[in-house]
Amino acid sequence: MTLTSGELLVAKSVTISGAGADVLAVDGNNSSRVFRIVFSGETVTISGFTIRNGHAGTTGGGVDNENPATLIITNCAVSSNSAGLGGSAFNSGMLTIAGSTFSGNSATEGGGAYNSGGGTLTINNSIISGNTATTAGGWYPQPGRSYGYEQHV
Repeated sequence: MTLTSGELLVAKSVTISGAGADVLAVDGNNSSRVFRIVFSGETVTISGFTIRNGHAGTTGGGVDNENPATLIITNCAVSSNSAGLGGSAFNSGMLTIAGSTFSGNSATEGGGAYNSGGGTLTINNSIISGNTATTAGGWYPQPGRSYGYEQHV
């Protein structure tokens, strides 16, 4: 599925599931980010598809969780996205990445992911590889902040 009218806004708690990252892709068409979580306090689960070719001049080319929501990304491929902060994902809430591959994303800071402010980032059984950035190609935890951060790759 290629987006032609801009990003997909997620404005409530929801589970978005696909048949598999090798079967279904949501493509930002290199003209907009793919998903933006609109409100804080929501729980959004994204699983079983590819998020690719998202572009944002600001935050989160693939997924923008700028408002502190709970975001769970499982069994996804997140690739070829770009942004100023967080090529694949920008997070200021609670982000869990499990069983997923983040590759080929680019940003000024945090090509793989950018974890901001009081955000919490947990990575389990995932591959973060081949992402590029001026600062921190894999992921970017903002310096001088305290994070609940775990990595189980």
